[in-house]
Amino acid sequence: MSKVIIKHKNGWSCTMSSEIKMEVYKKDGDFKKRHIAILSNVFDTKGKIETGYDVDMIVREGAERKYYRASILAMTRSGIIKIHLISGGTEEGYNEVLNEIKGGI
Repeated sequence: MSKVIIKHKNGWSCTMSSEIKMEVYKKDGDFKKRHIAILSNVFDTKGKIETGYDVDMIVREGAERKYYRASILAMTRSGIIKIHLISGGTEEGYNEVLNEIKGGI
């Protein structure tokens, strides 16, 4: 499990990542692939998470730290969030986003 912080347009939220995987979907009659993350256990939040918007997401798993640009695809009533990982997966940008969030807390 990884600790995930999402910086969205209304604030930020902390969750746990249960899995990151490749998903196949159909768009305009063509099959395409995308990397998605399924997030659960939202345990702290500031502002409402809304679907359809791009967000900054930072992930910490042990000593490993990664930054992603992502889009929120869906959110269930129980708080499970499905996110499309658009770009990133690098350490670059992690501290910048973390400092923005800390300044907003």
